[in-house]
Amino acid sequence: MSRIAIVGAGWAGLAAAVAAAQRGHDVTLFEVARTLGGRARTLSLSMPDGSEALVDNGQVIPVWWDDVQEDGNPAPQKQMEGLSIPTFPQLHRQVKGTKPSGELWDAYKTIFEINSTLQRLLALPPGAPRAASDALRTAIERLNNDKDFAAEAMKVIQFVPEYPTAPDMSNKISSMLVASPNMRKFVNDYMRNVPKR
Repeated sequence: MSRIAIVGAGWAGLAAAVAAAQRGHDVTLFEVARTLGGRARTLSLSMPDGSEALVDNGQVIPVWWDDVQEDGNPAPQKQMEGLSIPTFPQLHRQVKGTKPSGELWDAYKTIFEINSTLQRLLALPPGAPRAASDALRTAIERLNNDKDFAAEAMKVIQFVPEYPTAPDMSNKISSMLVASPNMRKFVNDYMRNVPKR
């Protein structure tokens, strides 16, 4: 076991300290600021009226990415390719040793499915000709594979959106946009009485 001094408790310093400690070294971490985290922290600011405000400085460390598939390894979204960031169910298994479960997990999955579906929904009016939906689906599939679109999206919004398509997409969407009466009641009750932690 070695004694190791690490100067700076930002992302890199904290990661180095954890890695060294996991290998059994005696680590001393030095930081000039009052709080750890470097650029990844929330700052407390005094407002003109004397109140305190917490301000996030905009740095983010991704812990998981949104997906609710509980088994296996889902194909990563385009913006996640090449990154070793787990899905929420994978992270839950790593931390807790079990799959996520219970009413809160069921609520999360329901809200996730509805929200992610509605964010990528293009609807045609009832009775629209089949040729119109086929043309729209073909255009979206081309957009999903357009390298220039992907490059521009990365520059502008810093991720590449993906738009699912399928001949039976209308049926798939209809089945996703359903929350049982019990689930609606659970979510409404939970939002009215959020537990204090």
